[in-house]
Amino acid sequence: MKKLLFVLFAFMFTFLIFAEELKVYTEESPPLNFTKNGVLTGQAVEIVKEILNRINSNITIQVVPWARGYNELLSNKNIILFSTTRTEEREKLFKWVGPVGVNQWIFYAKKDSNIVIKSLEDAKNVKSIGTYIDDVREKFLVQNGFLNIESVNNNALNVKKLIKGRIDLWISGIGAKEICEKAGEDFEKIKVIYVVKEMKLYIAFSLDISDEIVAKWQKAYDDIKKDGTLKKINNKWDLPEIY
Repeated sequence: MKKLLFVLFAFMFTFLIFAEELKVYTEESPPLNFTKNGVLTGQAVEIVKEILNRINSNITIQVVPWARGYNELLSNKNIILFSTTRTEEREKLFKWVGPVGVNQWIFYAKKDSNIVIKSLEDAKNVKSIGTYIDDVREKFLVQNGFLNIESVNNNALNVKKLIKGRIDLWISGIGAKEICEKAGEDFEKIKVIYVVKEMKLYIAFSLDISDEIVAKWQKAYDDIKKDGTLKKINNKWDLPEIY
């Protein structure tokens, strides 16, 4: 009996240690995840915090540059990253819980631009398109044969470059207004040229994380959806429906 109790205790202790080692990353990407007045907020952040509360976890969400978070998700153990676009190419690279948001991929131009884009192919004819390094939209353009991209590691730089006429287009998402504000630029100085596509965003888990832990997160998410909490959060942020 004592031996059995010792084994059970050892197992529980190991599980707790493992759980403590989990790292949860997000990026500055409003309105889903961003820092306002020193507080991490956004639709996806609220959902993840609710999940952590329901599974009784005290893990702290860390804000890191997207490239760092994504590279750690690919190469390190015990990594969780949101909000991550779930694509066919990424499907088997990670484990998934969600969705926590919906994003639109949009080409923006200066307000006074005469550029006309009626298809994805048309965008290949402009001189330059600003992209965010390692972002799924950048990868999408590369995979579709775009040779006219200019990549930066801070999306706010793309706003400034666009308004100053240093790039012709900027590919971004639903958080473009907040990115403009953070860059100290007026959102009214740019306009939507073309909506490329709409994609759902998820919480991504490195493959080494056990199915049991992922299932625990998914159950908490399902409960949030079932009891109406997800809808309340979604409505609060007035974003495309995810429930």
